[in-house]
Amino acid sequence: MGIDHTDSTNAEVDFKSSPYSGFPSTLINRSRDQEFTKKYFNHNKTFLSGVLDTQKSGLIGYSMGGYGAIKSAGGCYHFSDQNINKFMGVKDIKVANDIKNLLNKCPSEKQRMSHWDAVIAMDPWGEAYRLFSLDSLAKITTPLLYVAGDLDDVADYKSIVKLYNNTGSKNTFLLTYENARHNTAPHPAPAIAYKNAFDLGHYDEPTWDTQKLNTINKHFALAMMDCYVKNIAKQCKYLSLPERSNADEDHPWFGFDKRYSVGMEWKSKMGH
Repeated sequence: MGIDHTDSTNAEVDFKSSPYSGFPSTLINRSRDQEFTKKYFNHNKTFLSGVLDTQKSGLIGYSMGGYGAIKSAGGCYHFSDQNINKFMGVKDIKVANDIKNLLNKCPSEKQRMSHWDAVIAMDPWGEAYRLFSLDSLAKITTPLLYVAGDLDDVADYKSIVKLYNNTGSKNTFLLTYENARHNTAPHPAPAIAYKNAFDLGHYDEPTWDTQKLNTINKHFALAMMDCYVKNIAKQCKYLSLPERSNADEDHPWFGFDKRYSVGMEWKSKMGH
């Protein structure tokens, strides 16, 4: 399922003239949208009911979707009073405290243990502002793949590495695209986006070709979902890789052709 989130377009989130027009809704509802979608299709009769395995599910989120996906995996938020003011623009202290308590509410231990079978957080936003509870990250058990560009100037690459280092799942991975910024996961920019630098900035990646990025992303998404959602053991070998993609040109990363396994790094805590 692909979610068309409310309050998430440029028209809805106008930082220039109305900085709080839609962003608070995104912060509060992104993980909730993910949870709602899963529960809806698991518990309601739909046109997909005959083909869904309601006992197994994976989640992929990019940027703000990654921010939500970490929460959905059990990595609770830890918004401070300062961040509530910064991102919400709320001046009423009682309202601000209510919002903070809503955002920082954590799932129960039972919910964390029985939720998603695999999660991919691509360029996840948030930890640059210390929005995640490190204690809750350490309790995550869901297999989790982080994807990021090492020059990410939106989500901040060092902050994503921090998320990886503090995630407790014994199957945690970090795929890094060298010399990439934040746009490692969008689809190619539509023609209209080229009329405005701000719009194009949501799609374009300065160094990497978008189609190549998406092809690699699909490769690792398939490996994660096959390995941990479908439990196809032989597919897990695509996640057991040397740290440097071009360390040995004669032996490229498994799944990559010779000469095409370049420009990437792989970190893993893999225990199955």
